[in-house]
Amino acid sequence: MLQKTRGIAINYIKYRDTSIISRIYTEDFGLQSYIVNGVRSAKSKGKMALYQPLTLLDLVIYHKDGAQLNRISEIKCFYPYQHIPFEIRKTTIGIFLGEVLSKIVRENEHDHAGQFDFVAKSLQEFDTLTANFESFHLQFLVKFTQYLGFDLVNTEDLYQQVYHLTKSDMLSKEVLEFIEFLYNAPYAHEKKTTLEIKREALKNVISFYDHHLGTLGSLKSVEVLRQILH
Repeated sequence: MLQKTRGIAINYIKYRDTSIISRIYTEDFGLQSYIVNGVRSAKSKGKMALYQPLTLLDLVIYHKDGAQLNRISEIKCFYPYQHIPFEIRKTTIGIFLGEVLSKIVRENEHDHAGQFDFVAKSLQEFDTLTANFESFHLQFLVKFTQYLGFDLVNTEDLYQQVYHLTKSDMLSKEVLEFIEFLYNAPYAHEKKTTLEIKREALKNVISFYDHHLGTLGSLKSVEVLRQILH
């Protein structure tokens, strides 16, 4: 059955000589996998660009509930990025966000809470920022909790849960204040703090996510963030 929806490309794997299997986070059906034939052939006219991670998409798809693979009838980008693919710091943050989303969003999950819209609008705003975006990935994670059922509005919850997991006092007052600032401030509002506090904040927010979702595990892109941003 043909359905219209918006999507965010997450990743893809090569399939046979010229095809791919693309994983796309859709607004109406959650995370879905699509087989795309011939897209890597010389005749595809650059269509592989549409399947690069975090590309924002308008889709017409053939959707069947319960199917492991579906197909795409029509695809186009509804917001071409101007900066994320071309600036190394933004690209690095984008890689991290793509890895996180691949482990958070679920299959066959209808968007009841505005979760997709939050992600799409956040990515568009990130693309336009010209300064003070080095903590965007952390701020995104902190704000995203509002849509996942474990809102970080109260950093005391973060402290108690991390303490429960580690049995050690890992979260200083400065780290908690930084996380609370990120939750309440608009994107691009930077709070001056140390590199150590930023790293501890990210480490503990990831632990907070993993406590609730159990899906993050070890994120390969964290080390890349350390090398490029700091």
